[in-house]
Amino acid sequence: MQLTQKDKQTIKANYKLQGCPQNSKPNTDCIITAKGDKFAVGSYGNFTKIYQTNNCKLLRKLKGHSNVVYSIAFNSPFDTKIVTGSFDKRSMIWDVESGKCQQVLNKHNLEVVCNKFDPTSEYVATASMDHTTKLWNVETGQLVHDLVDHTQEVIYLDFNSDGKLLLSTSFDQTANLYDTINGKLIANFRNHHGELTKAILNNTGTLIATASIDKTCCIWDIRTEKCLKQLKNHSDEILDCDFSADGKKFVTASADNTAIVYDVNTFEILGTLNQHKEEVLKVLFLPDNQRVITSSQDQTAQIYSIYGSCLQSLQYQKGDIFGLAKSNDGKIIVTTSQENQSAVWREQI
Repeated sequence: MQLTQKDKQTIKANYKLQGCPQNSKPNTDCIITAKGDKFAVGSYGNFTKIYQTNNCKLLRKLKGHSNVVYSIAFNSPFDTKIVTGSFDKRSMIWDVESGKCQQVLNKHNLEVVCNKFDPTSEYVATASMDHTTKLWNVETGQLVHDLVDHTQEVIYLDFNSDGKLLLSTSFDQTANLYDTINGKLIANFRNHHGELTKAILNNTGTLIATASIDKTCCIWDIRTEKCLKQLKNHSDEILDCDFSADGKKFVTASADNTAIVYDVNTFEILGTLNQHKEEVLKVLFLPDNQRVITSSQDQTAQIYSIYGSCLQSLQYQKGDIFGLAKSNDGKIIVTTSQENQSAVWREQI
């Protein structure tokens, strides 16, 4: 699909590098608060650093894990707490302001690879290589539900907008949907022939997307539990996916060096994002629903129109750009690379 002249005039990107903090060890995950005033980076050095966004000043260094800190999350939109998940089999909940550890969650038997707060900040969910997902009370640190239905590693988690549903992604080629109140399994989504890499809900909680190394992505109706469409346009593994905030568009990122944007209602391809030279590792819609940001093994992040035009290439870091986060308004982007670097990009109006 070609951009109209109007699109060419209005869809733009102008992000400037604001700072580039260094770590002593390779980075893992990166996150940013809802309003974009702070960001955090996990590390192979067994710690997490919290920075002030406007000047990249180090605010807190969270030390307590004995192995790699692989997954981190703020309790957005409140952003008063941060949870860190580690290869030491534990997750820890910290106070953002003081940097003090408030809870240690230590009932997993293998590495913790994903953590998520629910939107109310009442619960935090942890996913592990031990095949389980656990739901914890944030204030007490007590285990609320032990979800044991997967037969292989659980690698990603997503809550719906009110926190009453939890979706888990597993290497067993399925995604499970749970009721967080009673811990019951509501549905099992099974249609792939390879490990899943991610499963997510749209903002209204009506659709689920499952991405897989089988080169396909399935879009499911949550009410009927039926696959509405299996998207088969990539030639290699699908590594990431995202719904737009307005729910009208969907994007997939692949090891075939491309990302593809779809119309959710028709499943028509709106644009193929094809300027990366290596695998596209992460993808996110910006909140205007007209732009997508990708990060890649080619050491760049790129901002595209949903129709496929590359609007800007963010080039500074060395190594694979495997961490990607944005503020709620999309004006701040944080990227992390395997070469110990983080980069903060601010949109210029």
